[in-house]
Amino acid sequence: MSHTHTTTRAESGDGGAPALSAEEPPSRVEGGERALLAAVVRALKAWGHAIDHGDDCALMPPLGGAQLLTTDALAEGVHFDLAWDTLEQVGAQAAVVNLSDLAASGGAPRGLLWSLSLPPALSADQAEALAWGFAKVAARWGAPVLGGNLCVRPGPLEVHVTALGAAPAARLHRRGARPGDGVFVTGALGARALGYLEPSEASRALRHLWRPHLPEAAALVSWGAVTAMMDISDGLLLDAHRLAEESDVALALESPLLPICPRMSALASSPPVALRAALRGGEDYVLLFTAPGAPPPEAHATRVGACLAPRPGGARVTLDGAPAAPEGYEHALGAPR
Repeated sequence: MSHTHTTTRAESGDGGAPALSAEEPPSRVEGGERALLAAVVRALKAWGHAIDHGDDCALMPPLGGAQLLTTDALAEGVHFDLAWDTLEQVGAQAAVVNLSDLAASGGAPRGLLWSLSLPPALSADQAEALAWGFAKVAARWGAPVLGGNLCVRPGPLEVHVTALGAAPAARLHRRGARPGDGVFVTGALGARALGYLEPSEASRALRHLWRPHLPEAAALVSWGAVTAMMDISDGLLLDAHRLAEESDVALALESPLLPICPRMSALASSPPVALRAALRGGEDYVLLFTAPGAPPPEAHATRVGACLAPRPGGARVTLDGAPAAPEGYEHALGAPR
């Protein structure tokens, strides 16, 4: 990691994952900034990320050909709730979000950089738990943690990540879908959103089973027939609208075809809640793509609809033949939950 920049340093409570609040009276972390940095580096090294944290810049590994860059952030109160989610789970989610973006372009991970904005109440043990989750996922998917930064300031916990990847020879885009293509997803829908719609210990645990669909992306790149692709982070309906607009097609989705997570359906209070989670919830991190034929088995793809030629004044996305609004999570508007 690079040098850290702090304004105040403090800790609270035990080594678990309590909700962190700027209103809590700060008390100094024993060892200060050095203790926080040492805790983070300790977790990273435990998972094989041998970073040089003595310099302000990370050394990027040599890459041939085209490269991919993406960045994303997780904010307490928006993407996670420390009353339900552990810090290790938050760290894991931060890695998954960015690796999923690489998968959406058919890329292979080559490294991660991250920047931590820590509230004053965070202890060194809690920082280590956060880093442990991040490092574990990064190591699982072959993405070395190249470096980063941390600061301590009043306010909620935030984790900012930048991912570096190698692009395939034919990079996949959201644009390129054609009338006649099938519409597919690479995994079950809805389990992540239920943890927000109807939070419980069971639904929140199910929420954190997410992963980046990098193997599926690699299989689709090798297949070579995908015409458009993205990951589902803000809800099937909203992301389907985005793909349809970028490709200038219409997407006709069919609810009986949706691969709704069976375990989620069993936890949901009613079938309408389960369907709502699958359509609008987001954070599934499965791939949404279009192709003219049947994908290879390694893609674990389920057909959920078809691409049609757009009609003047017609709906971009329909569900069971009826116009479907682009409902999902939009940061400027909030979530329709």
